[in-house]
Amino acid sequence: MVNEQTRKMSISGTFDLWIPILVLVLLVAFFIYKANDRRELVNRDIPQYYRLKQLGLALHNYKENVGTFPPDIISKSSGEKLLSWRVIISEEMELTKPLPDYEDSEKWNSPNNTNLTNYLPYIYSYTRKSDSDHCDDQQQQGMSDIIGVKNQNDGWNGEGSDHNSVLYINGKVVICVGVSQPDKVPWTKPLDYSQSELIEKLKQDEKSSSKSILYALHEDGYVAKAPFTWELRKSE
Repeated sequence: MVNEQTRKMSISGTFDLWIPILVLVLLVAFFIYKANDRRELVNRDIPQYYRLKQLGLALHNYKENVGTFPPDIISKSSGEKLLSWRVIISEEMELTKPLPDYEDSEKWNSPNNTNLTNYLPYIYSYTRKSDSDHCDDQQQQGMSDIIGVKNQNDGWNGEGSDHNSVLYINGKVVICVGVSQPDKVPWTKPLDYSQSELIEKLKQDEKSSSKSILYALHEDGYVAKAPFTWELRKSE
């Protein structure tokens, strides 16, 4: 019979053998994970969640420097909205290449702004889920899946007068949402959700398995994933 000491040595030896194997497996898994992240960054095929996180940082940097979140570009003579706040934030960020030339005194779809509208910074771009989505992306060049949330006075949700109502998602002020493919908008167009429009979308999502609102970027920079709870109440 194998004595007790020999048996303990055998168990100890087996255990010691499995430790380096486990460490090796964990290291391989870690490197695969980082390689996938690197491939996504190189291809600019960044998931919506991480793009919203990056956008949240850019928005807060802007607010810290200016005092408010970025406004839409408007006509000085007529007050008409011309270009989206997304253009302003894109200029603030370090992009892989500069934005095309454009006219900030003309509407987003003017001939002089066509090149800008067709150019889509990666932070606003729809993430392809499969090869079959690629053709659709090409057909919808310049379409973004990130939309702002505005209050009754067309300012950012949570900003402005104390008389404004504030929309909360999961108990926090929401400033942007990530939408599904059918809800994309031209990225330079000054088009966002009003509080009532977003509430209607959230109500529809409660009854549907196919969500139109996928992520919510909160005022504090946190990004929440659907499903959501929401409420509209007076600012505190």
